[in-house]
Amino acid sequence: MAELARDSALDAARKALPADSLLKLRATAADTIELHVEGVFRALVECNTGDEFVLVRLAICESGNAMLLGASQPASSHVFGDITARGQRLIARLDAVPAAQRLPVLSCWLSSYHNLFTAPCTHCGRFLPATAASAASLLPPTVGCPGGR
Repeated sequence: MAELARDSALDAARKALPADSLLKLRATAADTIELHVEGVFRALVECNTGDEFVLVRLAICESGNAMLLGASQPASSHVFGDITARGQRLIARLDAVPAAQRLPVLSCWLSSYHNLFTAPCTHCGRFLPATAASAASLLPPTVGCPGGR
């Protein structure tokens, strides 16, 4: 039953993504979903699929990093720490959204970060270098703006 709820949420999330989205989704365990944009980031979402599909925790790291602690993995840099914190706040707000729409909303939001290292900042016009993902002292503007795609 839990896997059916998870698979249904995955299908809904895939359908909700923009046609040009680079985000790939897959179930890695009964209670974990991986969202991945090659060369940009990898995210794990822990779910509780009891009576209702609930997103519990989010962890984000560089695309190629192993996430040995699953969705409890601490961020490897300030960049991904900032996005993870924003994602956790979004997950907290998704309690007001019907269960079937929670993963699609989170997926669309994460998809907006697909060009984190290739698009210029809308405020200053500068690019965030891909090496910034591992630069521990760098904290860039990481506000994803789906309307700007």
